[in-house]
Amino acid sequence: MNFHRFKITILITIFFLMFSKNQSIAQIPLDRWHHMKIDTSRAAWGDFDKPDWGRYMGFDAKDINGDGYMEIVSGRYFYLNPGDDMSGLWKRTDFEFNVDAMLFIDVDNDKYADVIAQNLPDVFWFEADAVNGYSWTEHKITTLPRTNHANGQGYELGQIIAGGKPEMLFSADDGIYYIVIPDNPLKYPWETVRAAFGTAAGEPFGLGDVNDDGKVDIIGSVEYEHMKSYSLNFYENPGNESADWKTTIISRDVMRPDCIISADINGDNLADIVVSEERYPEVEPTASLYWFEKKDDNGKISWKKHMITTRFTMQNLDVADMDNDGDLDIVTNEAMGDKKLLIYENNGRGQFSEHLIHTGVGMHLGARCFDLDSDGDYDIVGACWFGYEDLHLWRNDATKFK
Repeated sequence: MNFHRFKITILITIFFLMFSKNQSIAQIPLDRWHHMKIDTSRAAWGDFDKPDWGRYMGFDAKDINGDGYMEIVSGRYFYLNPGDDMSGLWKRTDFEFNVDAMLFIDVDNDKYADVIAQNLPDVFWFEADAVNGYSWTEHKITTLPRTNHANGQGYELGQIIAGGKPEMLFSADDGIYYIVIPDNPLKYPWETVRAAFGTAAGEPFGLGDVNDDGKVDIIGSVEYEHMKSYSLNFYENPGNESADWKTTIISRDVMRPDCIISADINGDNLADIVVSEERYPEVEPTASLYWFEKKDDNGKISWKKHMITTRFTMQNLDVADMDNDGDLDIVTNEAMGDKKLLIYENNGRGQFSEHLIHTGVGMHLGARCFDLDSDGDYDIVGACWFGYEDLHLWRNDATKFK
């Protein structure tokens, strides 16, 4: 090949790669939503167990049968995705006794789905008996301290120990624990370690590499003097499977932090922290949504707080690239008051534009983002505290209008 033809070939290749990249991140609109209810007859935790005001906390989604559509677990129920436009019947399977299903995770490397659920102090592994999850077998795997809500509101998967399957993390009455899946999952109990001691009892938490050492740390909140003041802390993963990790305060400039997510908000390859606040029982628009910008000056880490909005209580939060423009947007929902479902569109530098998606549905630990139908955009799902009978889905039709 002569040099002139080689130059042309290189230029064509570069153009093709640039074109392909631009095509792959073509921005999609944020105003194409179809609201539906997956279920309208859900029970509450308190219908079966104390406290009688209790609700289910758990929620997760995963394609368990390989058809390209994600199934859902929420509380004591498993829902099989009907496919197509997802408006059909989501076949519901009851786990047959009162548990709060929180996480999908592959426990035993077989073709059947696995779910982790709580009825604290007991923690269970539910193993599907069929590919479509029509029946399940339970195994009690460990115990955790029961919370005043019965079960914890915080649950995550994270690679706490290097190698192997991710660990399961749960908030309990006296802190945050991780559970290790053993090589032989039928050998009980599973190893259970308290990583964070003294966090706000049973509350949500986040995971991220806070100190840039390559290990997954925990970000949680601490309550002082019964709801009078709070701190946002990180708990440093020592990497040696020891308990009660070293605690460092990130900020005391917080008030009832509820949902916490670690994510790179401004594109500088550092993990920032997004927080939504709770206000209950007061019904006033005094809860804030904000993010802490992480700064790393030659290993010296500091945090700068950026306010996004102040609204009614926001016990809902997720972070995802909702408009497919290459940066992370924020999704939240007011649990009370106006009950607005909102997307905060990121300009890539941590500055946000507000988009109202829906009004009148106040979720709890909802506004969760999953591409349930594998069409290339994120759908939004969640259950409520008030109006717990309903399980909501906002199908995102953005890719149909590109």
